[in-house]
Amino acid sequence: MSVIEPIVQRVLLTNDDGIDTPGLAVLEAIAAELAHEVWVIAPEHDQSGTSHSISLHSPLRISRQGARRYGVQGTPGDCVVMAVRHIMKDAPPTLVLAGINRGANLGVETIRFVTSFITRSFVEMIRWKQFDEADAILARGYEHLGNEHIMRLTHALHTISRGKLQEGFRLREKLMESFAWKRRTKVQPPDLPAWKGEPLDGKRIVIWSEFGLGDEIFFFRFAHILRERCGAQAVSVVCQTPLVELFEALGEADAVIDVKHTADMPAQDF
Repeated sequence: MSVIEPIVQRVLLTNDDGIDTPGLAVLEAIAAELAHEVWVIAPEHDQSGTSHSISLHSPLRISRQGARRYGVQGTPGDCVVMAVRHIMKDAPPTLVLAGINRGANLGVETIRFVTSFITRSFVEMIRWKQFDEADAILARGYEHLGNEHIMRLTHALHTISRGKLQEGFRLREKLMESFAWKRRTKVQPPDLPAWKGEPLDGKRIVIWSEFGLGDEIFFFRFAHILRERCGAQAVSVVCQTPLVELFEALGEADAVIDVKHTADMPAQDF
């Protein structure tokens, strides 16, 4: 029978069901074949549903329960913080493993549910024209879930819709700049400088097709704003075929260009 050679120096194990659960024991046995040292630092009691949180207002107490084995009166996040910053600070873990979970892992789904609830409440406040309440809901959500993509996107789009164009577009571009063009549009845009809030007096700017028809309709409304309020000489709009006739009929853009025909687009500054 072949012996598996350890592939990492030390591994840290934690979970959210508690230090004495069978799943953690199974993980510990598997980890013992992968690492020279196995450390278990896990909650003393069931902490299901708290995996994204850390304790801010409660004291953390640690109890040693064996060699390289500690129970923490706190969340899984607390356990990892205590391990890396205190218990194992002189020799930090090479790898951190969490599990094996009892039942379905729903922590991420919980975060997504909260995000969905906040954005839905925000949309309803807008629909009812309760703009101050909408601002308050979004600000609270952004404060607590500001790293969530949909929350950051909602924040950027709402900033634009409230008339703070330069701030809003900067927020949105910062969020989207990591996406390659193939995830943002159907045709590679020309090599033009991105507008970052510079004065548009006498400049020509194009609003480029991104993502889906809904986004194109959303951003089309800014064609006349960029011209009338920001001083652009001309504003062109690139969109998908189903929207060309509609956008031309509305007459708010100086030129409406089918994304399939962007090779014929006039010269632009941004």
